[in-house]
Amino acid sequence: MRNALILLLVCGLTACASGSRQFKPELRFDPPSTEFEGLQIGRMEQWSAPLPANAEIEVINPYGDVYVRHNRGGSNFGVSGVIQRLGHDPAIENIDLRAGKDHVRVEVSYPKGIDTTPDGFNRPGRVDLAVLVPQGTTLRVRTRDGVITGKRVRANIEARSESGLINLSTTGWMDLASDSGRIQMVLIGERWNHEHKAETRSGSIEVEFPTKAPLAVHAQTSGTIKVEPEALAQHLVLDGHTLSGHWGDAPAAHRIDAKSETGDISFTLYGWMRESVADAPAGSRR
Repeated sequence: MRNALILLLVCGLTACASGSRQFKPELRFDPPSTEFEGLQIGRMEQWSAPLPANAEIEVINPYGDVYVRHNRGGSNFGVSGVIQRLGHDPAIENIDLRAGKDHVRVEVSYPKGIDTTPDGFNRPGRVDLAVLVPQGTTLRVRTRDGVITGKRVRANIEARSESGLINLSTTGWMDLASDSGRIQMVLIGERWNHEHKAETRSGSIEVEFPTKAPLAVHAQTSGTIKVEPEALAQHLVLDGHTLSGHWGDAPAAHRIDAKSETGDISFTLYGWMRESVADAPAGSRR
């Protein structure tokens, strides 16, 4: 059920008062599954609130994935979800939703001490969230082993995971960290002036970026460091397990700091792999 479809529709809500208010999300559950005994699927109905461009959004979900989407149509933050209750006597999730005029906080938790179910499931339940993020806001996301993913977002993003995949692209800054999970960060947009960070213990780090703005790079790991295409590598200095340098003629507008204890690190020009395949002889393509 990991890839359960999450539909995120934004509905109107009057602006919150200056202090934080707690909201109770509306949950709807299907009848218990006949195909998968001990499984019940529910949905967290869509909830939204208007936010200013400098607002802070915090999403804490140790029990599933977080899908990030850019709100192209306005300034509303939105959240919806898919819930799995496991076992014949399932633990009941708590979705704590709080909002003020310039901040929103969503946290998923279960009763203290419940990490498994009597039926042998290795978690008390599962909650996957989809969040709709307005342009210019700052999003801070936490998961345990769940995926954090979002494409073509227009917000600053801080993401933390113990072992889950982090796969994000945004026009804002990124600060991404995982213990053993893989990090994939894609820099997009032409008006750059950001500092990006990626750090793991053993997870790999993959950075992809376009060539429209100068870039300063620093990377360090006991694993391997790879740069593609080779023309880019000529502008950088690889000294043992440390890579540093500057790409482009003007002062660097983007700065990337990638660190890992043992994970591999790679830097790739955006679209280079696709262009290489397109230009290759037909017989050499896979």
